Amino acid sequence: MRSIVKASLTFRWIVLFLAAATLALGFAQLPDTKVDVFPEFAPPQVEIQTIAVGNSSNEVEQLITVPIEDQLGGIEGLAELRSKSVAQLSSIRLIFERGTDELRARQLVQERLSQMTPNLPTWASPPFMMPPLSATSRILKIGLSSETVNLTDMSTIAYWKIQPMLLALGPTVMLASGGSCARMAFSRSDASYFFDVSAMWQSPLDDAPFIQWCRDLYKQLEPLTSKESYINFTANDDPEWLRGAYGPEKYDRLVALKDRWDPTNVLCHNRNIAPSSQSRAAAAA
Repeated sequence: MRSIVKASLTFRWIVLFLAAATLALGFAQLPDTKVDVFPEFAPPQVEIQTIAVGNSSNEVEQLITVPIEDQLGGIEGLAELRSKSVAQLSSIRLIFERGTDELRARQLVQERLSQMTPNLPTWASPPFMMPPLSATSRILKIGLSSETVNLTDMSTIAYWKIQPMLLALGPTVMLASGGSCARMAFSRSDASYFFDVSAMWQSPLDDAPFIQWCRDLYKQLEPLTSKESYINFTANDDPEWLRGAYGPEKYDRLVALKDRWDPTNVLCHNRNIAPSSQSRAAAAA
């Protein structure tokens, strides 16, 4: 050790030159480095997001977040499960034990999601996994608030103006937005209150009284409503329900499109808009 210190003091100018050259080389290589500057100190994580347009935070929690949490619980290597439900967005983060293979963890999560996705409400988008990110990759979160602009207009501004500006900053920018209220084609999407009349029972023998209870309650509430329905709450394909959900003008336009492109009603699904021939037959029946 003494010989090293003695040599360094004797040839100090050479030592200073080598230190400066090493520092310059490091600065020159920094822009082209292929790895994170900071080591990965966080355990493997998988984030799942589900979009449910038109749902409140309570509805997202009860109908989407909780069922997904129940399905994902018990995955091999899972250490902690966190969730957040806001208006129209469910976000679930799974934190795995240190040393867990992240690719295998994502594969296990995807297998669970594929099994339970058909059981989610039909109006919710399929759950999707966010791209794998390092612990230092998200450096900024932006929130919008206004006393003069409503939530729908703020969502439009964020989606069509702010988001493209941020994406134009470079290829490394990734955005995940939530809590917005997009403009919708359904009528009464701006109503102050929505009522969903429903009941739950176990025995098929109780079908008639429970169904009748729902109908009676709906008739009592109907005078207080706008006589229109919301597409998320239509439990059947009754043309009158669908007309109330879309509005007469939009519904007639969609029926005309159905007559033109799918007159035999091949593309039928829950809340299906049938061709005019089948709609008339259903009304007559």
